[in-house]
Amino acid sequence: TKVSQLTNDKNYLTSIPSEYVTESELNYVTPQMFGAKANGVDDDTKAINDAIESVGNDGVIFFPEGTYKVSSSSSSSLNESNRYFAIRIYQKENLKLVLSPKAHIKHRLQTQQEITDGNQARYYVIGIMKSDNIQVIGGKIEGEADEHIITYKDNSSLFWWQTDGTYSRCQGHGISVRASENILIPDCEIFNCFGDSIIAGTNSASEKSKNDTIERC
Repeated sequence: TKVSQLTNDKNYLTSIPSEYVTESELNYVTPQMFGAKANGVDDDTKAINDAIESVGNDGVIFFPEGTYKVSSSSSSSLNESNRYFAIRIYQKENLKLVLSPKAHIKHRLQTQQEITDGNQARYYVIGIMKSDNIQVIGGKIEGEADEHIITYKDNSSLFWWQTDGTYSRCQGHGISVRASENILIPDCEIFNCFGDSIIAGTNSASEKSKNDTIERC
């Protein structure tokens, strides 16, 4: 994969606060290098995940201006049990997702086939799991709560998602942090989710999240 040089992109350097990304960080990739269109119409899920996998650890993925349509599917290889992820960061270290101030990640409406999961399905725009020193910086991350009829049903503490007259027991979240350490999420506008905008917790009794920071979100 061809890797761009951070120091050669003046627009990039001026759009991100130096406290988060500095000239000492040599490399970054963009989803566009892996086929993303960022036009709000084409699905950019695969391109974004391919960009994340390409840098491994110690990398920066920069999202230039645009609307990145993403989707979480019940058939995706990124899933874990009944948790469905659009963007997944799993067992990574020293990774940054840096969004331009005008970059917008928009989760798409699921089809009825994808959400009829009787085991309390949960959907996430971004999932961070078993990782260390991950940062998600800036931009907008949007769910799709306005595209559903969402209600409480049968005195349940979970949302029920109604489409086509059928109820499915689901939740939808913006960013999930599980069993991860030293996570930083600053200056993100996260909205329109039919669950939590940001959720942080454990993977098991022995795998806990700690030293995670959320600022100005």
